Order: sequence, then C-alpha cells, then structure tokens
Amino acid sequence: MGRSLNTMRLRQCLNPQQLAAIREQVDAVHVSESLLDYLQRIVARTRQGGEFAIGLSPRGVLALLRCAKTRALIFPSEQHRSPGD
Repeated sequence: MGRSLNTMRLRQCLNPQQLAAIREQVDAVHVSESLLDYLQRIVARTRQGGEFAIGLSPRGVLALLRCAKTRALIFPSEQHRSPGD
C-alpha cells in the first residue's frame, strides 16, 4: 500500500456493454413499498430534523435507492433486508 495514487495502475475489468447490462439489471430490481417509505422518512428527517444544514436532495435519494438495489443484486441470497441493516 506504499504506492501513491499517482503511480497506481488500474486495469479495466468491464467493457461498456457489460456495465450497461449490469445497470439494466440493477434498474430491474424490485423495491418494496416499505423500503420506499423508509427512504421518504430519511429524506424528511434530513430536511426537517435539524441535525443537518442541508437536507437530502432528490439526486441523493435516488443514489441511496440505487445503492440498495445494487446491494440486492450483489447479495441475492439476502431476500429480506430490514432498514436497520
């Protein structure tokens, strides 16, 4: 780990078509109403709770949703996740 970021070499592991296919799979993941409700509560809390200077943006919520869908795709054996997970 002694190498600096300037000297690290990255290797391409996916081509653009593979990445597009993965994105399509993520988009196709079903989202439960309870997860959507939980995300709405997170947004409301960040905007009204007083703990944050600026509340979660619409793009921020979409990013959280995409993260949840991606996790579900990566770990398909975890059929049910609770918001605390």
